[in-house]
Amino acid sequence: MCNKRKWRKCCSSLYFLDILLLIMVIFSCIYSVPVQAATVQNVIFFEDLNGHWARSDISRLAALEMVKGYPDHTFKPDQLVNRLETVVLIIRSGGFTAEAEKMAAAGNSKKKRNANSTSSVKTKQMPKVPWGQSYIGLAVEKGFLAPDDPEGYDYAGPVTRLEVAELLARAMYLVPPSLGDKSAPAENDPTTEVNSASAKTLSDLDMLKLEERTLVNAVVNANVMSGYPDGTFRPLDTLTRGEMA
Repeated sequence: MCNKRKWRKCCSSLYFLDILLLIMVIFSCIYSVPVQAATVQNVIFFEDLNGHWARSDISRLAALEMVKGYPDHTFKPDQLVNRLETVVLIIRSGGFTAEAEKMAAAGNSKKKRNANSTSSVKTKQMPKVPWGQSYIGLAVEKGFLAPDDPEGYDYAGPVTRLEVAELLARAMYLVPPSLGDKSAPAENDPTTEVNSASAKTLSDLDMLKLEERTLVNAVVNANVMSGYPDGTFRPLDTLTRGEMA
């Protein structure tokens, strides 16, 4: 009799546990629905992406807050990308947003201090842009962007594939830091010679300088960018917002 009671008690406990687990599953399903709905609600939809070949890539980057659309809820995927937009996108994609924001905050504090100061200390010359100044500043400081004429930097001009390749190669550290330093000739860098050897696979890179060829080949060899089926890279071609995404 004692064993039968123990068996019944054990069965009752197991039945209770099964019921408890069933209730937990039901509650988890009920309360998971709003979370899933919220996730769907947070997806950013652009009115001009229906049927566009880059729709999924653009939506993914928008959800990660790496790209933004326009106030009229469009993305304009076929509009040419300018230089400033390219720098901001690459800085964000590379995980440098926090550094850029920190630089922006430090810059604001520095302006306040300089307002009451007569210091003649020279600072590194930066291109002036209407928005995203901290992104441009960080790109210059890290050596990702090296404009020959900071004051005449055409931030609103369409970016070329060569310029994108140069930014990506440096931001992803696919080339040695000395390659981005004007004081260190690229010809003296052994890595340059190795990378430039693959220039033969792209037929239109002869027009470029050795350093430019090295940067292009760095992103091509890393499968970050690619050439065209006809064996060209078309370094002077521009990019659309959809192609950039």
